[in-house]
This record gives sequence, C-alpha cells and structure tokens, in this order.
Amino acid sequence: MMFMDVVLMAIIAGAGLLLIILLRREVRRKTKSLLREILERRRVENEVREQRNVATTYLQVAGVMLCSLDARGQVTLINKKGLEILGYNDEQELLGRNWFDVAVPEAAVADVRGVFARMMAGDVGPVEYHENLVKTSRGEERLIAFHNALLHDSDGQVAGVFFSGDDITARKKAERELNLSRLRYQTLFDKASDGIMFMDKEGRIIGANESFARMHGYSVDEITTMNIRALIVNSNSRLVQERMAQIMQGETLQFEVTHITKDGRVVQQEISTSFITIGTEKFVQSFHRDITERKLLEGRLITIARSDALTQLPNRVCFLEKAGQEILRAKRTGHLCAVLFVDLDHFKNVNDTLGHSVGDELLKDSAAKLVTCIRETDILARLGGDEFSVLLSDLESINDAQAIAERIREKFNAPRIIVGNDLFVTASVGIAVHPSDGEHLEDLLKNADTAMYAAKASGRNTYCFFDQVMHENAASKMKVERYLRDALEKKEFALFYQPIVSMADGKVRGFEALLRWFKADGELVLPGEFIGVAEETGLIIAIGEWALHEACRFNKRLCDEGHAGLVMSVNMSVAQLRWKNLVGIIKSALDQSGLPPHLLEVEVTESLFIESLDEAIGVLNAIRDLGVHVSLDDFGTGYSSLVHLLKLPIGSLKIDRIFIREIARDGDENAMIPAIIDLAHKLKLQVIAEGVEAGAQVEKLLRDRCDYYQGYYLSKPIKADEVLPFLATH
Repeated sequence: MMFMDVVLMAIIAGAGLLLIILLRREVRRKTKSLLREILERRRVENEVREQRNVATTYLQVAGVMLCSLDARGQVTLINKKGLEILGYNDEQELLGRNWFDVAVPEAAVADVRGVFARMMAGDVGPVEYHENLVKTSRGEERLIAFHNALLHDSDGQVAGVFFSGDDITARKKAERELNLSRLRYQTLFDKASDGIMFMDKEGRIIGANESFARMHGYSVDEITTMNIRALIVNSNSRLVQERMAQIMQGETLQFEVTHITKDGRVVQQEISTSFITIGTEKFVQSFHRDITERKLLEGRLITIARSDALTQLPNRVCFLEKAGQEILRAKRTGHLCAVLFVDLDHFKNVNDTLGHSVGDELLKDSAAKLVTCIRETDILARLGGDEFSVLLSDLESINDAQAIAERIREKFNAPRIIVGNDLFVTASVGIAVHPSDGEHLEDLLKNADTAMYAAKASGRNTYCFFDQVMHENAASKMKVERYLRDALEKKEFALFYQPIVSMADGKVRGFEALLRWFKADGELVLPGEFIGVAEETGLIIAIGEWALHEACRFNKRLCDEGHAGLVMSVNMSVAQLRWKNLVGIIKSALDQSGLPPHLLEVEVTESLFIESLDEAIGVLNAIRDLGVHVSLDDFGTGYSSLVHLLKLPIGSLKIDRIFIREIARDGDENAMIPAIIDLAHKLKLQVIAEGVEAGAQVEKLLRDRCDYYQGYYLSKPIKADEVLPFLATH
C-alpha cells in the first residue's frame, strides 16, 4: 500500500474516530440535557404534588366550609367542614349534585339561583360577604357567612364559583340574646321602682335611673353631675366614711342611710351595694329603696310596743333590754347594782270600788312619784298592772339602794287626791342586789318580786331585801299546788263564756272560754289567784288540757243545737305553748269532740315573745296547720313589735282593755286605738276590743272600724247553761 494511501487511510480512520468521539460527546450532552429536563419536570411535579397535598390538607382541616360550583351550580368540591355543617358524611353524597337543590332552603331557592345565574353570565360580580341560610340533610337551617370568588377557564370565561362559609348560627343567637338581655336590663333599669345608681371610687355619680333621681328630687341629668356625699346626711361621720371605704374595697353591703333631697326633705333609704370592675376602672352599683314611711310606721309601733300606754314609762320589754345591758356592764366593772320591785298596796280595792278610771289616774300619779325618787341614770318601768321595777346602777353600797327604797316609802306614805278622791295608797318594795342575789336579770327580778311579797307579808308600806328565808316562804306556794291538784281530781274547775260580737251588725262571732275555780265550800277563786302558781308548778298543762277539751265539747254541742259557725276562743299560757305535745292535745280535743278545727281559736298573750320567738312561731304554725285560728291577746301591753306581727301566723288581735279605758279621755292616748286598728287591717288581721264597758266606747270603736268587741257592756262571762238563752235573745 502506498504511503499516501496509508496516510489517507490513517486520516480517514482518525477522522472517523474523531467523528465518533464527537458523536459520543453530543449524545452525552443531549442525554444530560434530557436528564436535567426530566429531573426538573419531576421536581416541578413534586412541588405541584406537594402544593396539591398542602391544599388538600388545608381544604380538609379548614375551620370553615370550602366549596366550588360549576357554571350549572353543581358541586365540584367540598371539604370536611362543609360536609359537617350540611350534615353529610362523605363528599360523594354531594359531588355532582345541584347546590340549590341540596343546600338552599326552599323559600330562598329562586332568589339565590337568580343571583348565581347573573354571576355566571357576567352581569354582576360576586358579593364578597353575605349571610344566607343553608339547609342540612336533617332539614335544619343554619346561618352561614359566605365569601365568594369567581372561577375562570383558560379562555377567561366564568366557569363557576368558589366560596368559603362560616357557620355563624350560634354567634348570631348569642348576639340576639345579648341584645335582648341588654334591652331587658335597660328596661328594668329605666322602669325599676327602686332607685339604681352607679358611682366611681371618688363617689361621683356617673349613672342613675329615673327612680333614683326622683327619690331625691332631681332630674337624671342633674344628679349625674353630683357626688354621693352631697346627698348623705352627716356624710363626714365616721360610720359613713367606714362604709364608703368598705364599699370601695369591694365588699357587698346592705344598710340603711339617711339622704337629703333637693328641697331639703330627709328620706330614709335601704341600700344594697355591689362592686363591679370594667377594664381597669372600678365602680359601685347600689340599689335604693325609700323606707321613710315604713320607718314612721315602725316608730309608731315601737312607741306602742316599748312604752306603757298609760304611764308613758318604758314597759317590760324595754326594761329587760336596758336593765340587761346594765347588768352586763356591772359584771365587767364590778360595780353594785340592784333591782327594786314596787307594787301598790290594795290597788285592787281602788279599781273595784272607784272604777278603773280612778285606778288608771292613780297609776299615772304613782309613776310620776317614782320618777322623783330615783336618779337620772336609773331605769324605771311599768311591768303591768300596779307593778313597777327600777334598776339602780353604779351603787357604792347596798345603803344607796336602801336610801332610794326609803324615799319611795316616804313619798307614797302620804294622802293624795285622785279625780276628786282622797286616797291613801302606799307601796311595798322588794330589793335584790347584784351579784349576791343573782347573776342574771331574770333571777334578780324573781328575787326582788319575792322580797316584795315579803314586804307585803310584813304589813305593807315598807321595803324588804331578799334573803334566804324568803326561799322558805315560797314553800307556801306548795300548799296552793296541792289545792290545785285536789281541784283537778275533784273537778272543781268550770268554764264561763263571754260573748264576742260584730261591731257592724251585732251578730255573735263566738265566745271566749274563761276558767273559774269553785272550791268545795263554794268559794270562787279567780284565775289571777291561782294561774301563776299553776304555771310555776306545771299544773297549767293538765288544767289547760281539761279546759280545751271542755270548750271544744261545749262548742260542738252548740253546733248540734243549731248554732253552727260560732268560734270558741281558748287562752293558752306560755307554759302550755312550751309543751311539746300541745299540738297533739289540740288535735285530740278536736277529734274527741267532733268540732271542726275552724271553729276553735287559740289565744296567746304578748308575754309569749319574751321567750324564744322562733320556737313559739313553730308551735303556732303547727296549730294553724291543723286549721285552728290563732289570735294575739292583750295587744299593746309591752311585748309586740312589727317583726312579731309580720312573722306570727295570727288571724286576729285583741286590743288590751287598757287602751279601751282611754277612750273616755282626751289626749294622745286616744290615737293609739285607730293606729292599732289601721295597722292590723293593713296586715289583714281582724281586731277585737276587750273590756268594753260603755256605749261611748262602742261608738268610738265603731268609728275607728274595729271588727268585734267583748265586755260587760254586752255581757259578763256567763255559765254554760246560760249560753243558749243568750243566743236565743241575740
């Protein structure tokens, strides 16, 4: 082979090799490029897949409904929340179905479909926010807040709509209830009869209703420019300052306060406060009730309840309170004090011979004399009848008590003219010293009473200190106790009956059963001579049980004789009311006699209230639950209060004869009767006047609208065999 050929062949071979090399390089380059394209495509696909996954995840976990519709309104997508709101479990239940058929309430289909058609036609744009009702698979309606966006195809044509929906049913309901609550509160605030006021921590009034403003004589605009201290009487007092501090510290208080009105009137209010915080600011809300009239009424009743109507001295309940406080103070200080028990000698003779009017004047004169015998710091009271008590405090020795007792003896040891009658009525005084004769007021009163009886036994018109010998004298009461036991066994007791008639028409309402004791020799013993011993010894229980059975039996007899509807009143002592089986005894008396419960009335005296009020109320409620009436006897003698009258389950009250006697007199005493009657009627109680002895008293009671009366003017207490003849003529 020629050299050139060899060279040529080598060149050709080299060129082929180069071409092959070049071709290989080109293939590798294109391969790499293709691989890069593939990898890039896969990366993009992965990103798209991830984005789709994220979108799908968001779609399913979104807290709102996400849904898309095509141009025909068919569901093309709906998320889990959307299914939950509409009450479906699987999207396949909705995909491809018409939204207006499955999710729009029938009443709204036409309107919603029309708006959707205009949106698809491009006539209107999507409403970014709107509230519409949807219906669920269970037929319920839910309120949804929608946000819409249009979907476009590749040509830019409207292809459907995508929307989100938030279920606002509960929120709207809460908003509606809140608005109603605000409306109700505003109505209550504006229309409340009680005054309502808001103030800041400096006491500036920042809000008030009409009632609060009117209560103080201002307009709302005027009073909301004021400070509460401008309304409070004596606003600089320590008590007011302490209360203001307590209120501002967040304490809830209830108290009474005195305010002054725009025209200078003083009004009393009952206030309840509460503390509220709004943001960082603190305010006080208070409710005000005008209690001015109630306080005036209470004041009138307190005058009746705490003062003796005849002498104007403190009565028993007032004495017990004040003297009890002095005894407690004496225990702390170690000072001596003493109780004097003063009783007029032969006072009963004055009443019996000269009449109660002279006896009353004698009591007034005696009260005035006693006032001149004691010191200003001492406490004098009328306990009832002709009995007075004195608490002497801060004594240096018992000689001080003796000196005052001697002064009383001398003052009473002189004649006096009472209503034209020359009378000589002395006094017997018993003295008990604290602490030697008793640690407690109750013991001191009892021992002073014992000493007083010892003074009477010594001839009257003297005084006597309590000592141990008097305990021995008390043994004499045991004799009376034995006589009472014999009287029960021998059936020496009898009931007399005093009629009670209507003021309006004179019809007989019923009778009060009154106990009498006739000894074997025929001697009459009145209740005042043995009831006290009976109560002290407990025999009153057996005597009272007999009287109750006898009264029920007799009233049933009257019913059988054609006098149905008469109420039989039976007195109950404190000792009887304390007996646990009293209700059982009353029920037994009714059952055995056959008397309907409503024809029996139990009378309790005001002395009941010096015992446990709550316990007494419990017993009286049990009696009333039997159907038996409960009446308050001897009203006004010193124990009642408005609280008692409001709490006690009574249907009527009896005005004590002390007030009835005052009818013949001029003066403030006469105002008591209409006040009592008016108060009773406001409390829906019937009123019975006892001890009526004159026509003038009847006329006055009739004018004062008293309901019933009893007394010697109508009839004295009569025997059982006189009752039917009495009814025949009345």
